[in-house]
This record gives sequence, C-alpha cells and structure tokens, in this order.
Amino acid sequence: LKAAHKVNLAKYKRLTPQLFHHNAIVMLTNGIESRIGSVFSPYPYFQEWKRLKEEEPGRVDLETMLRGICRKTSFLDLFENFILFDESKGEMRKIMARNHQYLGVNRAYYSVESRHQQDGKLGVFWHTQGSGKSYSMIFLSRKVHRKQPGNFTFLVLTDREDLDDQIYKTFAGVGEVDNDKDRCRARSGPDLRDLLGYNKQYVFSLVQKFNLTDPTSYSDRSDIIVISDEAHRTQYGVFARRMREVLPNASFIGFTGTPLMGGPEDELTKSTFGDYISTYDFQRAVIDKATVPLYYDNRGEKMNITTEALNEKMAKVLEEFDPNEDQEARLRRVLRSDYLIITKPERLERIAQDFVEHYTCLLYTSDAADE
Repeated sequence: LKAAHKVNLAKYKRLTPQLFHHNAIVMLTNGIESRIGSVFSPYPYFQEWKRLKEEEPGRVDLETMLRGICRKTSFLDLFENFILFDESKGEMRKIMARNHQYLGVNRAYYSVESRHQQDGKLGVFWHTQGSGKSYSMIFLSRKVHRKQPGNFTFLVLTDREDLDDQIYKTFAGVGEVDNDKDRCRARSGPDLRDLLGYNKQYVFSLVQKFNLTDPTSYSDRSDIIVISDEAHRTQYGVFARRMREVLPNASFIGFTGTPLMGGPEDELTKSTFGDYISTYDFQRAVIDKATVPLYYDNRGEKMNITTEALNEKMAKVLEEFDPNEDQEARLRRVLRSDYLIITKPERLERIAQDFVEHYTCLLYTSDAADE
C-alpha cells in the first residue's frame, strides 16, 4: 500500500496530472488491503473503510471498501455531501469523511428527516474526542441544507467561549459561514433572539445567552435544529430549560466526545435529547487509528502528596460547574489550605521537571527503537 502511494500515485500525478483535476477519491489497494484518501493526502491520512453498518466489528478488505464506497448511491452521497475544503489552518486542505463519520452522520440525517415523529429529540451523537466531531456537524448540516426541503437554521450551541471560537472557525474555514458578511454569532441575549428571527442558515451562541426573562417566544419555527456540543454538561440547566421554552418547536441533537457511563446523568441526557443515534467509542477509534492511544502513568508518589481527597473535592467543583463564577476563586474556597499546597511554586517546579524528564526519556527510547 505504501508503494502504491509513494510510487504509483506519485508517478500518475507527475505524468498525467489532468486525471486528478476533478478527482473525488483515491483508492490504494494491493488486492487484499485497501485505503482511501484524497489526491493530496500524505499516506498516514489514507484511511481504511471497514464497516457497512456502524454495529459491525469491521473487516479490512477490498470487498468491504468497494461495497461501502463504490456502489452508485454511496459514491454519489460521498461525492456530494462528505468532501470539504478547509482553509482554517491557513492553507487549503481537502477533507473526506472517515468511515465512522459517514455512517454516524447519515444516522443523524435520518433522525432529522423523521424529526416530526420524535418530539424534537433527535438523539445523542457520541464520537470520542479526536474523531472529528466539528466536521461531522458540518457534514450533517450541509447534507440537510442540500437534501431536505425547507429553510433550516442550525443553532450551534456551546457553554464556553473557547469552544464557540473553535467550532465557528471550523465552519468558517470550510466556507459555510462568514461573520463579517452575514453576522451569525450572538453577542447577547437580545442579539440571539434577533438572529433567530432572521432565518439564517447558522447561528452560533453560548447557552448562557438564553438569559432573557421576557416570556415571549424567540421563534415558533419547526425547522430550527439545535446542535448542543458536549450535551451532558450544562445543556439541561436553567438556560437550557429557558431555551426550550422560547424555541417550542425546535429539534435538539446532542454531540459529545465524553462517555456518560450510565447512571442518572446518562438517563437525564437521553431524556433531554433522545437515545444514542451514533456511538464511536475510544477503544474502536484507537483500533481504527482514528485517534492515538491514551496511557495513564500515575506519578503522584514522587510529589509526596496524597491526592485522593483532593481529587474528590475538585471533582465536586467540576460537577457543580457554573460558567458565570470565577472558578479559581471557587477552588480556593472549596480546597482552602489544600489550594496553597497544590499551587506551591516548589511543587509546580518539581512537576515541571518530572514532566520534562519523562518525555525526554520517552522520546529518546522511541528514537532508539526506530533505529
């Protein structure tokens, strides 16, 4: 497969570049294994296409890829709805949906298609961190705009400024929005209400901006789709309840990269958004090489500090997260004297030294293994 990319494809691009002027997909195969990518993709970005249905365990073979990609309906769907050109990193990049995004987004699309039978609950889209959730949001909204009749508005909702900036920049990078030409980012509660009345294709906001006490509805439209990022955090608090009051006919889909682990929180999320419509967990993402493995190395003993009680206190602070409160001040109040211990300059210096030593040794070991 590497030779197919490094030798064959490179030769074709050099000798017959006109073949690739309008190319949608490049497939590499040795007759058994196969990978798919764009004409500009480095080899590590060529991906396997292992499943025809999300619940399948997955097989790496040419037959699965041909059946999943080269059937007429699948190919035209990929060509029309699952290829992006992204300039958010400063240069043009061609992005093609991965197998798990294609399957998951189409499940979400069918949920939108049948939204009138679901009482506004489109479901929870759980794809682990690093699996391209922002792109999946774009694939979904673009396909709905292209294929579904109506004048849909997607309200992309987060609970932190940095997340709002990140998602907006991704949408802007692929040309879906331009806040300078067609303002779509809410600056306040009244501004959010106005934007939702303009029938825009996209509106971006923090959930905290549903803060008006006026009982007047923002919009009675039934073609507003609310995409709640990290749905299990603040998306069923006071602001979220207010949102549902002022958008009585909207539909809601929750996107999350964090497992909910069952229990009351899981049930609350599902009662708010509906059941899971697509699941792509961390273990499967690592097996598929969609994300890198995560290793935990407990190094607390070197610091000579007992952390179990501190962890419990900090977990409690995070569970009761209030975006309008100074979190550092709250940590000081909850942890009291422990806060001075864990932020002591000598301790932070030792942690930094340990961090540098650990990764220096790790890189040295990796280099030696490569040699």
